[in-house]
Amino acid sequence: MERGIEAAITKHEKAAERLSRSASSPDARRQFSEGFSTAVALELIKHCPAGQQLYNAFSNTVAAHSPADQLLESIGNDLCASLARHQANGDFATRKPAERMELFHADFLRVVNGYGPQIMRVHGAKANTQAWVADMSTQVTSYLERHCPNALLSLGR
Repeated sequence: MERGIEAAITKHEKAAERLSRSASSPDARRQFSEGFSTAVALELIKHCPAGQQLYNAFSNTVAAHSPADQLLESIGNDLCASLARHQANGDFATRKPAERMELFHADFLRVVNGYGPQIMRVHGAKANTQAWVADMSTQVTSYLERHCPNALLSLGR
């Protein structure tokens, strides 16, 4: 989505330059230029259902192959969408990092529990072990780092 916004800015370069010049200092102009497309993308995700759908559609570009990979992808996509919703709604802006982590942990449990039957079908009895849960948590975190890193980073800001 950001690439599309950047392309639109390039098409309307003069208007973007006027906006950029309105910043008071060279440092402010640089920060404006660097963060403009991200800010617009976040506003689209926040206020526009189509923007949310585009974000979800493009957040994962690698196709999963095995049933375990497909399940991880589904869980990861749901968590990325949940993080994006929290960001868009401003849920994280008013909370401390520990509170954001609690909110994410509740979402994580809700999402994983929602996939309980699929998890048991794909992973069997080993899904009831502490080792599997720890490994799955690591895999999900890795997925989030690759597919929605900004949303994941917002937990600690």
